[in-house]
Amino acid sequence: MQKKPHYLRRLRRFMFYSLAAVILFFAVLMSVLRMAVSEADSWCVDLQQLASRYLGRQVYIEALDARLDGITPVLVLKNVHLMSANGKTELFSFREAQLKPDIIDSIKTRTLVPAEFTIRGAQITVIRHKDGRFSFKGMKLKNSGEAVSDTAGSGEFVDWLLQRTDLRVQDSTVIWIDLAQKRPKLILKNVNIHLYNKGEHHQLKASLKLPENLGRSFDLALDAWGKADLKPSDWHGKLYLHGDGVHLARLGMMPVIRDYRLLGGVTDFKLWGEWNKGRLKELSGDLNAYNLSIAHPDMPQPLKVKLLGGLFDYHRVHSGWTLDINRFHFMDRQGSWPETNISIQQQRQASSNYRLTRIQANRFRLENVSRLLLHSGLLSKQQTQMLAGMTPSADIRNFQLRFSDNPDRSDIGLQARFSRLGFHSWNHIPGVHGLRGDISTQHKQMVLSVNSNHAVIDSPSLFREPLKMSALSGTVSLQRYEQGWQLSADNLLLQNEDIKTRSRVLLDIPDNAASPFMDLQIQVKNANVAHAYRYYPVGIMSTDLVNWLDRGLVAGKIVRGEVIFQGRLGDFPFRHNEGQFQVKFEAKDARIDYFDGWPAVHDVHLYAAFTGLGMDIQADAGQILDSRLSSTSINIDDFRHSNLTIKGEVNGSLKDTLRFLVESPIQPQAKSLIDSFHYRGKSRIDLNLSIPLSEEVSKTHPQTIHGKVHLANAEVLMLDDLVDMTAINGSIDFTQKNLSATGIQARIMGGQALLDIHTEDKGGTVMIEAKGKIDSHHLAQKFGLPASVPIKGLTDWGASLSIPRKAQAKTAVPVLQIQSELEGVQINL
Repeated sequence: MQKKPHYLRRLRRFMFYSLAAVILFFAVLMSVLRMAVSEADSWCVDLQQLASRYLGRQVYIEALDARLDGITPVLVLKNVHLMSANGKTELFSFREAQLKPDIIDSIKTRTLVPAEFTIRGAQITVIRHKDGRFSFKGMKLKNSGEAVSDTAGSGEFVDWLLQRTDLRVQDSTVIWIDLAQKRPKLILKNVNIHLYNKGEHHQLKASLKLPENLGRSFDLALDAWGKADLKPSDWHGKLYLHGDGVHLARLGMMPVIRDYRLLGGVTDFKLWGEWNKGRLKELSGDLNAYNLSIAHPDMPQPLKVKLLGGLFDYHRVHSGWTLDINRFHFMDRQGSWPETNISIQQQRQASSNYRLTRIQANRFRLENVSRLLLHSGLLSKQQTQMLAGMTPSADIRNFQLRFSDNPDRSDIGLQARFSRLGFHSWNHIPGVHGLRGDISTQHKQMVLSVNSNHAVIDSPSLFREPLKMSALSGTVSLQRYEQGWQLSADNLLLQNEDIKTRSRVLLDIPDNAASPFMDLQIQVKNANVAHAYRYYPVGIMSTDLVNWLDRGLVAGKIVRGEVIFQGRLGDFPFRHNEGQFQVKFEAKDARIDYFDGWPAVHDVHLYAAFTGLGMDIQADAGQILDSRLSSTSINIDDFRHSNLTIKGEVNGSLKDTLRFLVESPIQPQAKSLIDSFHYRGKSRIDLNLSIPLSEEVSKTHPQTIHGKVHLANAEVLMLDDLVDMTAINGSIDFTQKNLSATGIQARIMGGQALLDIHTEDKGGTVMIEAKGKIDSHHLAQKFGLPASVPIKGLTDWGASLSIPRKAQAKTAVPVLQIQSELEGVQINL
């Protein structure tokens, strides 16, 4: 068996004896320490002197205790009182202090050298005075009046704290007294503080569990630099704050800013900051606040915010500051705002003492901001009325706002892209919805560059319904001037399935009671007449005209047209030349249903002109029934007395002419008789109508009908074509009550004849009387007499046809009477 080397055996024995010696040494040391600790109470005077040297002030200890923390002895000083420098007043008191000695240094120096000094059960009072100063007390004050009168010890207490190299305060109480806001004192328990000072370097850590009504927890860390003989406000350093579920309003930590007060809410935050000489240089962090309630004297009720938060970064620069907020989120009772990034910059201008502010946001909804502004109390009464009336909404992106508090340069700079922009009409400003484009402001002027595929224009003061547009583009500006507002638009293009327009508008809206001034020019193309009612400016048109246009212009296409309005809206219709209103257009394939009961005019080519006083339509082509319309005018001279006059010429067949007479109010009672005849030949009607468009107008301007039917070589076949009238030439005059004609020439049954027409004064029966000569042989052939019956010769004859008026048409029928002496007729039997 091989033996182990002798040097290994020696090493093993050395390690064994060394370990045994160490164990024996510590056993003896523990026994000595236990004996020393058990006699600690007898060291009271010595420990008071030691504590006085360590703490730099006279110390009184009411009781002592000791225990072991592992192998380290811990001396417990109970009910400790730290006196001021003069030894007459108490500077600091606490329930107990734990002193851990540095064993190695204590053995070397043969004296007790403290390694760690921890204070427990202290009561520190922090007072904010009415003038904004803070004072600190190392004890609980007997009454609040003491906080006002005794401030001398505060500076000494702070100086004493700053002289401690390493001081720990645990399980203590901080009492907060706010004399500035006159709040009840606040007692914070279970506060832990660690203070470290080395020369001009000072570090402070504090943490506490908040009472349930104040939150959950709060942590503070400071890393500061400054001389102890200087005020802390002259130092510089860094800070860290962490709050979990903190009720800032209940803590009284939120100042009143421009009369805004925080009434309630819970906050979670982590803040990192840096300050220099009492001014904050940088502050960044993560902040989330819940269920906030914010009050302002001008708010009807507190603003309720369900959620407010984001990551922020604040920097103070040479002449101002910047604030960047990332992932900003906001929720109120109306819902959540879209998450966004916000940047705010404020800079004091070098040439003056005024501040220039810039705000940027990558996106937000205008309706959210509008509701917040209405509730904020920031707006004037006029601004509030305008914003509440217009209720704007939009998706805003790339928002940039610039403004100055310089009263001599109060203009606002704004740039943004928008979509879904809309606002209701307000104070004669038209409302719009669905706009997309860019917005910018400069020199008190707001400019919108619009390019939208789907938009709605709503102007209740002008149009009867919102106008829907499939395309809208152009530039619209809104400018504030000393006396009011000005809305203008240049080269505004609007298009939909009904119409295509190019417009220019200027609208001045004064602040006083004066009527707005409008300069409107519209070029129209390819408009659908059937839907023209949507685009009539009914707000400035007479009711009678609107009613006639609705029923009168019912179809067609406007090839081109223009609208001009210049003047104050209150002066319309400009009877004394205060302004100008004019609508002109050319239409084709139009249908004019000019009055109830009259045949409509269709396939019309016309030129129309409307003014504030009247209307003039000139038609150079069209159809009435199957006749051709030419050289026709349709007029209303004065819209106050809306009397429609129609003067025109209708060329067509005789059949169509007679059809016009019986399908209009002229001779409707003759319809059945006329329908039983057959016709050939052409005719022309000269028509002159005067038609009142309201009952009121009809009292002074009753309906009148004047016309003339011109017959040229016409033919009429009656009684199943047994009676023929040919070569009819002459004219028939007609009114709404009478038909009349004299000396109409014709050939009846082959012989010359003359016809007269008149209307009886009593009863209104139309009488047609004819006389002439007839060839008896021709007559015999017409009625089918045998050719073997020899009849010949000419004879005179007379006839009358009575057509009862319309009121008698149901009980009376037309009566034809023919008489002849047959003189000159020969019958050879």
